[in-house]
Amino acid sequence: MKTQLNLPGKCRSSSAQNVMFNIPFQTNFLTMKMKTKFSKKSLLRIELSRAFSTSLVLLIIMTLGRQVLAQELVLDENLFINNGQNSAIYFPNHNLTIGTKSGTYYHNSLNLKPGGSDSGVLYSTLRLFTANSPDSHTEKIRITTNGNSFFNAGKVGIGTDNPSDKLTVNGTVKCKKARVTLEGFADFVFEKNYDLPTLEEVERHINENGHLKDIPKEAEVMENGLDLGEMNVKLLQKVEELTLYVIELNKQAKTQQAMMEKQQTTIAKQQEIIEELQR
Repeated sequence: MKTQLNLPGKCRSSSAQNVMFNIPFQTNFLTMKMKTKFSKKSLLRIELSRAFSTSLVLLIIMTLGRQVLAQELVLDENLFINNGQNSAIYFPNHNLTIGTKSGTYYHNSLNLKPGGSDSGVLYSTLRLFTANSPDSHTEKIRITTNGNSFFNAGKVGIGTDNPSDKLTVNGTVKCKKARVTLEGFADFVFEKNYDLPTLEEVERHINENGHLKDIPKEAEVMENGLDLGEMNVKLLQKVEELTLYVIELNKQAKTQQAMMEKQQTTIAKQQEIIEELQR
């Protein structure tokens, strides 16, 4: 069975066009002869005597580029890879650079763009893995136009290249709603065994420390920042303590009001007695 790969585009070579030649090519998988032809339409055609994978085709192209095409394969148009649903490009070293050549003035843009189909909407996904072993991989980062995207690989910095937390933003964050997950809340203030400090104790702490109890100092906040969830709990604690103070003061005010009303009644009766005696 013959399999062929068509690469529309120009191939840079020291050989003249319309030259037919055979190249023996040997790999660990099979030994074959490869017949190539540079046509007037700049079509490079590779024909093999048995079926092969896309990764092997690319390996052949790279080898062909090193041995025949003066160490490079130049395509002025498009490269189409067709190997079903799992096409692949493998490179032998740590780094693969995709971009314009040095000295050329072109911006680089990497687009993941589905070809489109009348059968329905198509989506794009970029996935990054770590390799635990040749047969075990863990997905760490996913960016997709459908479903959930996630970053699960170290720390992320926005406006900084030295993030100190899972997400470090050197700038302003604007959102309509922010939800903070907490491990506890401040309703313990309303428990019967809560030790509510007296107002005298609160005043003494302020005079001695310059801030409320359980609230960080200004210098500490300026150095370490503010934990929004923790600070909201502490502020609510103070609000609930103030509520208890207000309730207690309200009780005292009502007691004093009742005493004043009783005193006024007594005074009124005494005034009546005095007026009666004066007659």
